[in-house]
Amino acid sequence: MLPLTSAEDAMGLVVLIAVAGICISAAEELHRRDVFSETGLLSWSVLRYAGGSGVPRWFSWLTNRFFSSVDFHYILSVKLIAAGLLGCSLALGPASPVPTAILCGTVLFTLLILKARTSYGMDGSDHMNIVIFLAATLFYASPADSFARNACLFYVGLQSVSSYLVSGLAKLSGPEWRRGTALAGVFSTQIYGRKFAGHLFRAYPGAGMAVSWSVIAFQCLFVLVLGADQQVMSLLLFLGAAFHVANAFLMGLNSFVFSFVATYPAVIYLNHALHG
Repeated sequence: MLPLTSAEDAMGLVVLIAVAGICISAAEELHRRDVFSETGLLSWSVLRYAGGSGVPRWFSWLTNRFFSSVDFHYILSVKLIAAGLLGCSLALGPASPVPTAILCGTVLFTLLILKARTSYGMDGSDHMNIVIFLAATLFYASPADSFARNACLFYVGLQSVSSYLVSGLAKLSGPEWRRGTALAGVFSTQIYGRKFAGHLFRAYPGAGMAVSWSVIAFQCLFVLVLGADQQVMSLLLFLGAAFHVANAFLMGLNSFVFSFVATYPAVIYLNHALHG
């Protein structure tokens, strides 16, 4: 396990892993940019009504002008270019704070624009990316060796740990998860389904029960990573990465692999800080 006792190294690795996922998602969005067109599934002429009637008139006018008159693929292109430049910069050597902060802020801006425009289809990986690039922008905008930089890493690490815990407790409160029938239902859907997995969990309910409780136990116990020793921390992080890789294969949630694994250097840094 990497020591990551340097805040600069830890945040650099966080951003480097995250931008890999951002580049992939941006490339996918550009490839399918037709879904953002006026005749697409995510047309602004339809999504503009998702905010309800309480939206101020000036804000509605601004968003209509921005999202309708400008080809939205420009925003996606900026997202891809900024993430690519950021990844290359971090991979080639120590980051220069000001340019890195600007690039992180640019990626954050595009993520927020996408969130504001697309109220449907956003998931936990999108929210975690916003957390990462908000923290990274503030990190590189802060003085070196300042408490603010540590606080940014602590924020990412705590957000990661709390997300697992909340997800685990939510599953624990669901009767379908406790009975082990939730997985059969999930894998029978068109969006997240895998036919062979759906058939497997319907044919063998015991397997569904075992996997359900394994996921609940892992997510609820992940919080132990904060106070664990090196061996236990390494095991929990390995299980987390394996969990997201399995979800990418079985459910198509490939973006979760990058956005959540990207938080692990911050979790390691937080663990070392708590150990003195």
